[in-house]
Amino acid sequence: MSTRNQIFRLLVEHKGESVSGEAIGAALGISRAAVWKGISALREEGYPIEAITNKGYSLGGDRDYLSAGEIEGLLRPSALGFEIRVFDSVESTNRTAKELALSDPDHGIAVVANRQTAGRGRLGRSFYSPEDTGLYMSLLFRPTFDMRHAILVTTAASVAVVRAIESLCPVKLSIKWVNDIYLKDKKICGILTEALTNFETGGVDYVVLGIGVNCFESDFPSEISSIAGNLGGGFSRNQLAAEILNQWTMMLPDIEDRLFLEEYRQRSGLLGKEILVYPPGIQDESGVSAQALDIDRDGGLVVRYLDGPKLGLTETLSGGEVSVRKVV
Repeated sequence: MSTRNQIFRLLVEHKGESVSGEAIGAALGISRAAVWKGISALREEGYPIEAITNKGYSLGGDRDYLSAGEIEGLLRPSALGFEIRVFDSVESTNRTAKELALSDPDHGIAVVANRQTAGRGRLGRSFYSPEDTGLYMSLLFRPTFDMRHAILVTTAASVAVVRAIESLCPVKLSIKWVNDIYLKDKKICGILTEALTNFETGGVDYVVLGIGVNCFESDFPSEISSIAGNLGGGFSRNQLAAEILNQWTMMLPDIEDRLFLEEYRQRSGLLGKEILVYPPGIQDESGVSAQALDIDRDGGLVVRYLDGPKLGLTETLSGGEVSVRKVV
């Protein structure tokens, strides 16, 4: 763990209190100059660290701070190979992860941010990412499985995130195919999977798995206020980030065994319901009515059309966008 992360973890552990530079140095076995250098680096990243004469340094006590050290301390053995990078603000955690891939790391990287200024969802949509209220993280890793079944990454990640959240919160969640997680009728999490390909080999060098969770109460913009919700708190975002990584890395080696698919089916908020099927990139009145029947072994959604030119036909969707039609 870097000196900067060690200092931040110590300050988080003493949140709301003042810790002298001497005490920090003694606890970490570093010089006062190294303490000052670490404090300066944290301030440059936007963390509001106060220095009080004759008392020391402190973080405000009313904020749920993200800490690489705290996250690392909560990881299980399966996740210890991931390097944790925490930022106060980024344009997009997926973009930052892809930039880090340029260094060709031989280990996984987890990018975690307090805020995104240009968070992205599927089909080019934006993802509202205000500071202090959500967990925005992207996992960069080399795939060890056949990327012809890439949709399995997103479906498996959905199950991992649900398991992580339910281990920390007294809630029951459902999954909307393929990448949205709901609490009752409100979306609380979105997942975006991207692949980084090698033009020389034609293969996939890295996968970037982006996860955005609405953790605490927030004032959502009017255009999403009717559909977006939050978990309501009762946990720290460091706990949630660590548990998502724990659950994902335990699932990752066996992803092609598809053992998670039955749980994905059981948690589906669509199966048996009437839905609207939209062509990729289209969200208007052209949706076609269908019934969601099943999730196939590759994570595709099996539907039977209820109207339109495909009336009565059964089809497996591997992409596109579906919406649940509310029953009046």
